[in-house]
Amino acid sequence: NESNIPYVVIILGEATNRNYMGIYGYPKNTTPLLQKRLDNHDLYVFNDVISSHSTTIESLENMFTFYRVGATGCWYSYMDLFHILNRAGYHTVWMSNQEVTGIFGFVAQVYADMCIERQFTSKRTSHANNNGTDTTEMDLELLPILDTFMMNTYDKNFYLLHLMGCHIDYRNRYTQEYKIFTPQDISGQSDISR
Repeated sequence: NESNIPYVVIILGEATNRNYMGIYGYPKNTTPLLQKRLDNHDLYVFNDVISSHSTTIESLENMFTFYRVGATGCWYSYMDLFHILNRAGYHTVWMSNQEVTGIFGFVAQVYADMCIERQFTSKRTSHANNNGTDTTEMDLELLPILDTFMMNTYDKNFYLLHLMGCHIDYRNRYTQEYKIFTPQDISGQSDISR
């Protein structure tokens, strides 16, 4: 426990595909702020990375533990990042725009429970809304929560922000002032894909 880094922040995105990110060569300027940081040498882009799985649930099982695909036993029996940080004296906080519980939230909830504090933007479960619409809060709703936690800082702080990210329904992932692209901006695909 010799760390003197006062803040460690992990932003856990969701369903983001590098194939549609300008900083990875997509022809549309979909990542202008990241590109600016890259141009200023304030960002390192990893180009040779392979996800352990194609879905978040299975990826999370490997992401924060020493468990690896094919290892003996279950992922939750291996040492995890949150216990390590807690033992190293970090005040660990999990903030999420995901569901509190449900079939899609159980792995993340296990990790959230390992943190000293946790807060969600809303109290909902997987598929709680059965009418086909997604009423999830915007990811930006995590920022006031982060601000609140940062008012009571400790010598060593760890914050994880779990975004809703690029999950559908896409029109509920950004406010109208950030509506830049339309389906007509993408060519060569069906109307549904666009």
